[in-house]
Amino acid sequence: MGNPQGTNGDPAGGLRVDSAALRESSQAACQVSQELLAVRSAWDRTTAEPGDAFGYRDVLGNFQLMQEAWFAELGVYADVLQQMCAGIEASADAYADSDSDSAARLASHRQEPR
Repeated sequence: MGNPQGTNGDPAGGLRVDSAALRESSQAACQVSQELLAVRSAWDRTTAEPGDAFGYRDVLGNFQLMQEAWFAELGVYADVLQQMCAGIEASADAYADSDSDSAARLASHRQEPR
């Protein structure tokens, strides 16, 4: 049915952002990024020197090319997630700063004699 008070529970019908919750949500991207980097590092240690795992030099060469490609690909995903994390945290900071500035301005207007 919609919210009779306005958007997101704001009686004025404006945008309401919980900067603490926004900052908390960024942690999912941060954590997945760190997990990807850990997996990539462990995988690199395991696959960088496969020795004669398959018994064929051609297969080994192709295996190493594949390993390098996936190593780079996981790095791209980790980088994107880290940028996403930083962006969400910056948004949360900006909303918190905006709230603080607005509160200070309102307080100063209330204290001014009419």
